[in-house]
Amino acid sequence: MDLSAPIVQIDIFSRFMLVTTAKKIFVCDTEREMYKQVGRKENGKALGSCFYNKYKSDNLESLEDFSKHKLFCTRPGLRMWQANFEGEVFYTQKYRNAIPYISEIMQFGDKNANLETEKVENQNGSFGKIFVFNENLLCVISSKNFYIIDPEKDDLVFSYFSPNEIDVRFVGNQIYIWNNHSGKLRVLNFYTFDDLLSNILRLKYYKMGMQLVIKYRDDVINWSKHSPHTKLLNNLKTEMAAVDEELLQDFNEVLQQIIDYEKEQLGVYLKEDDPKIGNINNDDSHSESDQEELSEELELMYKQYKLNEKMI
Repeated sequence: MDLSAPIVQIDIFSRFMLVTTAKKIFVCDTEREMYKQVGRKENGKALGSCFYNKYKSDNLESLEDFSKHKLFCTRPGLRMWQANFEGEVFYTQKYRNAIPYISEIMQFGDKNANLETEKVENQNGSFGKIFVFNENLLCVISSKNFYIIDPEKDDLVFSYFSPNEIDVRFVGNQIYIWNNHSGKLRVLNFYTFDDLLSNILRLKYYKMGMQLVIKYRDDVINWSKHSPHTKLLNNLKTEMAAVDEELLQDFNEVLQQIIDYEKEQLGVYLKEDDPKIGNINNDDSHSESDQEELSEELELMYKQYKLNEKMI
């Protein structure tokens, strides 16, 4: 293994060690004292690599046990390699849309204050060291930028830019940003929308919660189509019964759009050719257990519909 170039980053997983130098990346089997280079190209500059341990296991003995594990290696030009433990690169992800990219940071202060957001525009940047963040995400750090990426969806989730050099560390879902110029430490909390709503209710930021839903209504409506936790919105409305009428009216408009979508989906489902419905209508010999199963499904859908209807 050629270590003539400086080592930039080291990551460890089980008996394997991933070594990134300023020119090459090596995956090393420390028990067998063997190593393989990842890819065939030289980096040409200091970047990074890490193991992506989404599918964890306690019994990892052979390379076959690691077949579901991936390596991610940052490359010049806002690119990222996916590789396996044999050092074979099987996919290159490109994130050239990272420049320009505008993220918004929500600021929660006094509970009765209005929601404030700070826009962060990524003016320029490059990839550097890479780490697993919040279990299933990746965070790529350079001297003035960091990016949060969902590698499974090949999606850039968040981007941060500073005019001064920064250093970044993680604890759970918290991101600590140290500004080398000012000497100030900034802490960001990274939430899924479900967790954010839960924390808003727990901390009683009801007014800001409503303003959040109204400001990002398109994202909220899209979230409601896939999340089983839409009742959080109803809980928020219950707590905000005494807010000003204009805010409550705008909030109700968002809830109504969600309910209209639920009604539409329920109607589509009932119009489809469900084999259970068809069999029961056309087959007198159908068992009572099948009829009971169908009745339970329809009753469950009706209860879900009534639950959503109460949100208004």
